[in-house]
Amino acid sequence: MCSGFAVWPEDGTDAQRLLRRAELARDTARSLFSDKPLRFEPEMEERIERQARLLADMEAGLARSEFELHY
Repeated sequence: MCSGFAVWPEDGTDAQRLLRRAELARDTARSLFSDKPLRFEPEMEERIERQARLLADMEAGLARSEFELHY
C-alpha cells in the first residue's frame, strides 16, 4: 500500500491544494514501489508540469506533421 502526505502550512494553506499535493506524493510513492509514506516535495509538481509541457509539445508537433518515421 502506498501513501503520500502534505503538511500544512508548508505545502499549502487550503484543503484543495493540500489534498492535490498529498495525492501527488502518493502517486510518486506508487511509481517508486515505496512501502513507506512519502511527503510532498516541490520537485514532484515540477516533474508533472514538465511532463505536461512535453506532451502538449508532442501533440502540437504531430498536428503540424513535424515527426518522420525512419527505419
